[in-house]
Amino acid sequence: MAQRIVYKDGKEFACGLTQATKLVANEGWSWTDSEPKAVKKTAKPKKAKVEVEAVELKPVGDDSKVIDLGEINEEK
Repeated sequence: MAQRIVYKDGKEFACGLTQATKLVANEGWSWTDSEPKAVKKTAKPKKAKVEVEAVELKPVGDDSKVIDLGEINEEK
């Protein structure tokens, strides 16, 4: 069977696929021997361009809990 090499703190360890997978997942070993490089952000986030038309809802009459939602036109 093929041996897999995993790396940690400058050390390397050759083992089977199952053991190598467990070492990488649980004990901080890595599949590569190089240190991870810092991630550079090259793109700036874009601002959303949104146009919204708002309608102010006003209370009707003396009871402030009743709101006039307008009229619904049913065309047949």
